[in-house]
Amino acid sequence: MKLITIGCVWLVFSSCIFADTLSSIIQDTVSGKSYQNYVAGIYVKNITTGETLVSLNEKALLIPASTVKLLLSSVALKVLGPNHIFKTEFRVVPESLQDSFLDGHLYIKGGADSTLTREQLKLIVSQIKDMGITAVNGDIIYDASIFDEEVISSNTNARHYYAPSSGLTINDNKLILKGKGSHLKLPLSSSYLSLDFKGRYIDNPNQAKRPYMSVDIRERSDHFQIWGDATLADIQNQYCQVLISRPGLFCGTLVLEYLKQAGIQVRGDVRSGLTPERTTLLADIQSMPLSEIIRRLNQDSNNVIAKNLTKYIGHYVTNRQGSHLLGMEMIREHCELNLGLNRADYRLIDGVGLDKNNKVTAKAMARCLELLYQDQDIFGPFFESLVKQGTHPLYLEPKIPANLEVRIKSGTLSSTGVNALAGYIVDRDSSQWYSLVIFATRMRGNDRAYKGVLTNPILKKIVLYLANKDKTN
Repeated sequence: MKLITIGCVWLVFSSCIFADTLSSIIQDTVSGKSYQNYVAGIYVKNITTGETLVSLNEKALLIPASTVKLLLSSVALKVLGPNHIFKTEFRVVPESLQDSFLDGHLYIKGGADSTLTREQLKLIVSQIKDMGITAVNGDIIYDASIFDEEVISSNTNARHYYAPSSGLTINDNKLILKGKGSHLKLPLSSSYLSLDFKGRYIDNPNQAKRPYMSVDIRERSDHFQIWGDATLADIQNQYCQVLISRPGLFCGTLVLEYLKQAGIQVRGDVRSGLTPERTTLLADIQSMPLSEIIRRLNQDSNNVIAKNLTKYIGHYVTNRQGSHLLGMEMIREHCELNLGLNRADYRLIDGVGLDKNNKVTAKAMARCLELLYQDQDIFGPFFESLVKQGTHPLYLEPKIPANLEVRIKSGTLSSTGVNALAGYIVDRDSSQWYSLVIFATRMRGNDRAYKGVLTNPILKKIVLYLANKDKTN
């Protein structure tokens, strides 16, 4: 009995040395010059054994940036289910459907599908043509009323990360401009779109110019103005992507144009409206399962998906029109009831991560990750939605030792001075799972925190230590 007791004491003592050693390594790292204007909240826990390895400023309320998408993801998966499907419906009043024409309006009823594409709209138009319909003797009415409208002001910054949410989202409500010769070009021709490029395109992949882009919102179109030179590096780094200010109007306009291109005559125009209750389904577009949408949300840090899911959760739970405020109310309620958060641990203003008033402690985020690990209904798709560090093209550094798998969601607000990272480390040799949270928030100065400059050095130290812990012990 005494031998067993001594053995247990030794195991505890050894674990403490191991934890203190990793803590001291991390403490030395954040004591360096790069972190002197920042507060770093770091929490690393072995969720297989319950041992806390690093706990530094773990109760400090810090800005989580896009790692809040982890909370949004978990709520969406739990409330809606991994196999939830979103539908975009094309509907008609029954008596308007004649043998070869539609004697009335064509309604496009948005169902909050964040993955709807222009190619899918073309396929629907082909289906309508295959039905033998040769004319629409009415309007194309788009119905995005499942959500409230997010208004974009004219002459505002047109960069894609300001793209609005919409019940009718099309290609993430953005356009990817293309370089051709010395010009930037729109990716498609539409009466909704026009572009004035006051600069020169240079086929240079090594230097980004970051031209300024604004949008002039006209009655039935978006007119983009771009000042300054642009390069191939700008296109590759997503600096030449512009928002669509009114996705519903854009969607309706495209359907009208695709119908005409298919030889279907349309006598009416495009306008917003509500779908009457007494309509019949003509055709629909179904989204990929929610689990795949969550993967896009987290791996691409897609802000439009985050906005749409926030509003949709509010709509789904209450059966009311989805709004940001309603959705956030439902998300906070779920986080407190099911993810162990309390009001002292967090302030959640948006589910996107752009709001500087979002605050979470590292320990609270780690607690959420631990509870998600225990939830077998959703943990599989949640874990698979995270970036696999070392293999994703944008997350090749730091390199990950062969015996470890690191799955993360990162967040950056460079001008605010925020780097954040949260996720899991799996030791495949010992089947040990670790939760990992690194928050770094600038408290003084004005230096920018570009992606990974503060989190990557800490992550590198942690993974190297865990990869060699058996040798250390």
